[in-house]
Amino acid sequence: MEKNWAEYVEEALGKEGHDLTRNTPTDFISRMAKETGKSRIQIRELVRAIRKERHIYTQRIPKRPHSKRNKMIEVCQKAGLMRASNKQGVVTRAIIEFVLHNLPPSGGALMIGTAGPFFASDVCALKNTLVDDEFGLAIILRCTSDKFTIVVGNGVSKRKARIKADQWRASFILRPVDVEEDIVDRDSFNSWVSRMAERHSICKVVLLTSGSWTGRHSSGIDLGFRSPAKYLTKTFRNLHILAIRRRAEYSFDAIYLHNGSEKIIYSEVDKVDNKGLLQAAA
Repeated sequence: MEKNWAEYVEEALGKEGHDLTRNTPTDFISRMAKETGKSRIQIRELVRAIRKERHIYTQRIPKRPHSKRNKMIEVCQKAGLMRASNKQGVVTRAIIEFVLHNLPPSGGALMIGTAGPFFASDVCALKNTLVDDEFGLAIILRCTSDKFTIVVGNGVSKRKARIKADQWRASFILRPVDVEEDIVDRDSFNSWVSRMAERHSICKVVLLTSGSWTGRHSSGIDLGFRSPAKYLTKTFRNLHILAIRRRAEYSFDAIYLHNGSEKIIYSEVDKVDNKGLLQAAA
């Protein structure tokens, strides 16, 4: 090569119209290395030196995200279907284990409360995760029962209830399931559970109201589910009730009621075996 290799590369940059404010294409670097007999590192260093001499600075191109934003998450965010904590999902999984290993795989099942199949979350660990633990629980109840009904509470927001109900109805695997919208308070809970218990030899009920178990909602809705739950399980010996109970702002446990007795099957301060049974903490 008659010309100095550096002059050859600089001339090629000009002839091919490469924009020095942007990163030099890899194929150009490789080709110049081959044509000049220099290493790709030497070619890159030369290009940097040319930029420096001409007082040119490269523009930073934003990196593409590692994964595309899940469209379903955007739908949930737009609809206001959000989870403020990732701790409720752990309790839901404990209930799933309990249903699978401790309740009869037959009869009727009722999931009642504010449950939805999909949620988004602002929790960093769940930023790009579709929160679907309640959908998983619904699948288990559907597959371990002869009849399954979902009641979506609409006492606070009819719009959100309708969105959740439509999402439940849109699921192919849950197509045979009855999905209803109703106010879920103490009285309606008592009514729905009583009817289910009267119709089925085995009745399994899961109450999901973001941990509400006693007291009232700010809107005035009576959330005193504990008393009717104890009374109903004492009245109907075929009835099994599971519920998520809020202990603190972001602390939950799971409780099981049968034959009028109530016991904790999951707690953050205790250990639970792989069958969802509570064990004393070591």
